[in-house]
Amino acid sequence: FFFFFFFQAEDGIRDVERSRGLGDVYKRQILYCRKRIAAFFLILALFVASSVVILMLALHYELTPIYLKLPNGSMMKNYFELYYNVPQTRINPYLLGMLAGFAYYEYKTGKNTLLTKYTKALQSSRVLRYIIYVICLAITVVLMLATYYFNKYPHDIPRSVEILYLMFSRPLFVLCMFGLFFPAMVGKGRLQNLLFSGRALIPLARLTYGAYLVHPCVMIAHNLSEKRGSYFEFAPVMLQFLGHLLLSFAASLVVTGLFESPVVCLDKIFLRPKMKPKKVAIEEEGTN
Repeated sequence: FFFFFFFQAEDGIRDVERSRGLGDVYKRQILYCRKRIAAFFLILALFVASSVVILMLALHYELTPIYLKLPNGSMMKNYFELYYNVPQTRINPYLLGMLAGFAYYEYKTGKNTLLTKYTKALQSSRVLRYIIYVICLAITVVLMLATYYFNKYPHDIPRSVEILYLMFSRPLFVLCMFGLFFPAMVGKGRLQNLLFSGRALIPLARLTYGAYLVHPCVMIAHNLSEKRGSYFEFAPVMLQFLGHLLLSFAASLVVTGLFESPVVCLDKIFLRPKMKPKKVAIEEEGTN
């Protein structure tokens, strides 16, 4: 396991405004864990620490799962600066992603570990796979629909439920995605392969990363150009979402064509041939 920790350097800024001409300054520290069990406990410790940080922030600043609930004027600012944008509260899904990658690595290398036994159980039992599918889909739907009830302010949802949602909604969503798609990665996801491996989706798949990069720009540009307040009703929000989605993929087409595709072509031409092992011609002496 390799762990990359990024620390904000001295005099680095903590917001979007410029500070003393430095911009964002970060230092990097790499930690390598040779023992699997040590890496696992390190991930567990980071997960617990991040959860405790979220708990303390939620209690002290009265954070809620929806930043539009504004009991005081600083709620929106606190939500983004203390919870939404900072790494110490966003790290948990990435930690689970590391474990998911490790599970796939264990499967590919064939090592006899607990994760390998789980993988073999998934491969051998169709009933187990369907049970996991149903549970993961149910949890995902609950996580998404819960925001509807959080938005109905004032509501009678207990404060403890709000805090638990802040602490575990992201990790639970990642776990559900892992449960839904990991069987396909080990050769037992016929439905997933049918839905997501179609040729019609290949162009969109190549634009997905570009859309991920540019969609904040599209959303911010639209929000800053509005001359009136936003009304969070179903029809306007869905139309806005679809507009942002289409514009993001359109912008991704431009970004991919101007930057990503040329870089990939240069990589194929110059870098990959040098990385391939050179074939050494061996001449065998024959006898007449």
